[in-house]
Amino acid sequence: MMSALNSKIEQFFYLAVDTMRENKDEILHEWEQMNFRLQKKQGPLYSLLLQDSVISQYAQIVSMLKKHIFEVKEINRYKMFTDLKSEWNKTFPKGMDHHAFIIIFTFLEKVVHKKIAKIHQKHQAIQYFFSELIMKLLGSSFCPLAEADIREYLMKEYLHHLLQYIPLNWIARIHQQEKKYRVKEFLLNEELLQVDSSWIDMIRILEADTVDFLEKAIFRLLHSEDVSLKDKKVLMANIEDEAILFCANKEDYPVISRLIRLFCHMFKINESVILSKMNESNWKDAVIFFNEWLMSAKTFEETVERIASGFVKYLPFERCAVFSYIQEKQVMAGLFGYAVDDREIKKIEESIYAIPAVLETVVTSQPVYVEDASSAFPKKYVQQFQLESLVIAPLYAMTKGLVLGGVILDQGEGKQFKIDGETMTALLKMCQHAGEYLLKYWHEPEGSSSLSYFQLSTREKEVLKLIASGYSIKEAAAHLYLSEYTVRDYITSAIKKLESKNRSHAIAKAIKYNII
Repeated sequence: MMSALNSKIEQFFYLAVDTMRENKDEILHEWEQMNFRLQKKQGPLYSLLLQDSVISQYAQIVSMLKKHIFEVKEINRYKMFTDLKSEWNKTFPKGMDHHAFIIIFTFLEKVVHKKIAKIHQKHQAIQYFFSELIMKLLGSSFCPLAEADIREYLMKEYLHHLLQYIPLNWIARIHQQEKKYRVKEFLLNEELLQVDSSWIDMIRILEADTVDFLEKAIFRLLHSEDVSLKDKKVLMANIEDEAILFCANKEDYPVISRLIRLFCHMFKINESVILSKMNESNWKDAVIFFNEWLMSAKTFEETVERIASGFVKYLPFERCAVFSYIQEKQVMAGLFGYAVDDREIKKIEESIYAIPAVLETVVTSQPVYVEDASSAFPKKYVQQFQLESLVIAPLYAMTKGLVLGGVILDQGEGKQFKIDGETMTALLKMCQHAGEYLLKYWHEPEGSSSLSYFQLSTREKEVLKLIASGYSIKEAAAHLYLSEYTVRDYITSAIKKLESKNRSHAIAKAIKYNII
């Protein structure tokens, strides 16, 4: 599941790049206009940079970003940052003034924000992109990316180095696709083996039922005219889901076989270290994004909706249901459903004792993973929502030591999944942030605590708001095109939900807790 979390974070990189490329002309025009003004010693940015040497560095940085963001046909996350870092070190071997560096990149990012559509997620992605770019160029962080991309990049790097420094004739990477074994990549040492390019092209389209057959086919094509076939030997190594064939002269085989084993060992160690760094970064990024997403919510309803959507946006889940925990009744009551039938979620009011996993998360204030929902949830909910694997997590306000509610998360109807430690850590932190945001809507009537009274319908809130503004029941009914009896029913319902003594008490509570 970690690769799924990485993928969620990685999406922000590609969203940022796609957004910038969509607005390429406007962004580059503004960047280049600033270069023109700096050369003419004009504008507020000039007064911040001053030195001519630093001003010339601005032009070099723009040229660099233009090349790697806008002119590359296909964007690969890791390759972009690696190439940028490499060019940066060559262009600025002695580095550059830290103050000027931050000023320049802050300006460049500000231009992008100014030129793109006002969509929160796009602006968040741009912020993330420039944050990663700055840290990468300053050399203080590793750029995270999908596990598969890391493995692919490392493999290519390692194999090219092997071919450069070890007397190998050729290397072939083999992978299985549609029950056939195919050549994924073929590397030839042209200094040791002279082969017609047409043979190489044929090798790259070979397929066979087994790796052994494929190995023999490659060997025959490359060495068909070689009188010293017996002097060649192929060694196979398995890494993850692919086989790698190494061909060497027999006389070099003892030494090469040891080097290949060392290569496999070092590859796995290096990959593990990089993934560890990446995972640490990704769960923290997910929590930061989630927190930023909640910050702009202005009402209780919007906060709850953002909690639900945030867990899906920033963690590898597809559905989320948010519940309040009503302590005096010991029940969980549905508040909102994201990517699931919201109306059905709001109908739910269930004793926590009927669902042991929910009881556990309320008691321990910790997330609980349920591999098989049928073993832990009432049958009616398992069938209604097609539950399989899921996670239940508390909305826990640490400052008050209160569980205010909870979320139930899964990856869609009937889907099983496992959850890893990094995702669980991010989830726990997010739940704590969500709990603190909900705390301002929490109340404690008659010795109990709950969020249940916020489940007022839109109509109930509209009626209370009109009455609070001085409308009579008759006037409110006319304003809303309802009967007076219906308006009275809404008021009665709101009084009950707000656990109030009368209409005035209900209105006072609604105003106090920012409902109307």
